[in-house]
Amino acid sequence: MRSAEPTTSRARLSPLARAAAAMPRQPRLRFRPWMLIVIALLAPALAFAHERWVANTPRFPVNRAYFQSMTGEVLVFSLLGSFAVFGVVMLWYLSAPGIVDALTPITPSARTREAARPWIVRSARSVVRFLLDGPNESAFMRRGLVVAELVFGRIPALVLLLGAYQGWLVMPSYPVPVNDLGNALRAVSVMLAVWILSGLYWPVLGGVLLLVFAYLCFAYGIAGVDAIPVLASAFYYLFAKKGARGVNARQLLGMRTSLGFGFFLLGLVNKIFLAPELFIGVGDQHPELLIGPQSMFPGLTREAWSFTTALGEMVFGLLLLFGVFSRISTLILTLVFANFILVFGTDEIVHVYPIAGFLLLFFRGNLGSSLDGIVFRQNLRFWRWLRHTSSRVIYGGAVTSVAAFAASALMFLPLVLIVEVVPVLADTEVPAGYRPPPPLPPASAWPPIGAALPSDKPHADHAPRHNGVVMMSGDVHVEMVVSPSGGVFLYASDAVRNPIPPSEAQGTIRIDRAGTRAVLPLRPDALSGALTVAGPPPKTPADYTYSLQIRRAPVTMTLTVPAGGTDALVPRRPGIPTSTGARR
Repeated sequence: MRSAEPTTSRARLSPLARAAAAMPRQPRLRFRPWMLIVIALLAPALAFAHERWVANTPRFPVNRAYFQSMTGEVLVFSLLGSFAVFGVVMLWYLSAPGIVDALTPITPSARTREAARPWIVRSARSVVRFLLDGPNESAFMRRGLVVAELVFGRIPALVLLLGAYQGWLVMPSYPVPVNDLGNALRAVSVMLAVWILSGLYWPVLGGVLLLVFAYLCFAYGIAGVDAIPVLASAFYYLFAKKGARGVNARQLLGMRTSLGFGFFLLGLVNKIFLAPELFIGVGDQHPELLIGPQSMFPGLTREAWSFTTALGEMVFGLLLLFGVFSRISTLILTLVFANFILVFGTDEIVHVYPIAGFLLLFFRGNLGSSLDGIVFRQNLRFWRWLRHTSSRVIYGGAVTSVAAFAASALMFLPLVLIVEVVPVLADTEVPAGYRPPPPLPPASAWPPIGAALPSDKPHADHAPRHNGVVMMSGDVHVEMVVSPSGGVFLYASDAVRNPIPPSEAQGTIRIDRAGTRAVLPLRPDALSGALTVAGPPPKTPADYTYSLQIRRAPVTMTLTVPAGGTDALVPRRPGIPTSTGARR
């Protein structure tokens, strides 16, 4: 009786499960120690998003409490995002395979019937089959895959050479110091570029890029989203087979894992926990980004806009990771990143790197979802428990349980942790007496850039106290003073402009002037109450970028200072914050 069980069990499985059992085993997503190390490197990451090179100084205070309570809108949006993941997984497994099978002519008679259909019907069926990751061997897809492989395999070389020329390592988020170490890093970038273009020893190159990624994480303190394509390239090279054509299963899995986790963490960490004010600041500086959504959803706040955008990125990250609706998701992401270049200009040109990765996944197609093995094993488990139940019910139960687990454990649970738990552990929670800023009118009613909304609330006070320029990061105000002699003074204050002692802050100031760059450590000066350093005299315009930790919270902003220092910027109407010219 025992020996007959495998045959009987196989016969009672659903048709999809029997087909899965008959197919060669596809690579599944397995959590191995090296994957956990990579995820650990990513986890503290993504403090800087793709808004890196555009103006993003918040014009108005940000309600940080909104992102630290799983109640109200945050709870509703979180549940909707989790239901979206649940629904997508259910839709994929319960409908997509059947639709693809019904629309794919396999037998000669089916191909004959397909050829007899009107052209418009054949085209519609082909489009649906294509968008559901069905098989497609058209000349367009074959040539597109060849081009995508060529571009993604070589584009890191162009990025490295551009970085060596402009003074950053791998991605613009990581400027190199102007010293011997910086010169060495530029030389390494050139050598890596030549290595990539040579096409030799790519597996070894993949290992080297993993080390480069680790260096970025530890040397710069974060693993920004700009570095995620580097991780995807590392897996692409690491698993490359000599003389083999096409992207193999391990390369596809490595790219899908790195890009998926990266996009997921971009929303979870960047726009919710670490620095939502940076994304909100982009909306403050470019109100047209908010006017459209607010016209469709009256009452939409900047905080809700940031949170819902984060949820969208998390859902797309999970789609990339799972490999479901792969062509649709990669096509949408390609259009989104290309739009950054069109909207914000050539400063976003480095986004061709992740675009190349998305296009490679698009043309490569689907090699089985990373959830396939879990669904199949759950199907077998349910069959052993419910032998006399319909195979359709058993398969639906397996899919439902896997979808529920993905939605709860991979979507909702991380949101609860990042909203309720992590701020307490990181000591970044808002104080007990925190008072949210007053509501803002719609973005269409905002005053021009450079002016603030009229308010008698002390929370909205941006007036300089030391004849400098005041900038905001979340609820922290930082007033920068650059004296004609070159001295740099940073005065920090909280949401209601109470001074923050310099002993509770630390960091560096980077000075970018034409042809030169210097990174200087700031020291606390109890006498002046500022973080200060003696810099070069501001004889020509320069970008001053401070990177601080204030009460354990990261604060980063850039101010373009003209010749002569901030004195040239100060003569303004009192109470008006200086936001133009400031960028991250």
